[in-house]
Amino acid sequence: MKKARLINLIVWAVTDIAICIGICFQWSAQGCGTKSLVLGVAYFTILTAGIGFVIDQTLKERNK
Repeated sequence: MKKARLINLIVWAVTDIAICIGICFQWSAQGCGTKSLVLGVAYFTILTAGIGFVIDQTLKERNK
């Protein structure tokens, strides 16, 4: 089960990085300021971390 939890962590980390890179490119191209970029990255990082955490807890509970 540790392998599944590790894969889950890697998938959500890569997904978060890709989303944050996309946010930075697209929003800066549209003229958004630094504050908006930081808030956008923080928001989507928290969302992906939350989803990953819920899945991790589900995998952990199945192992019991």
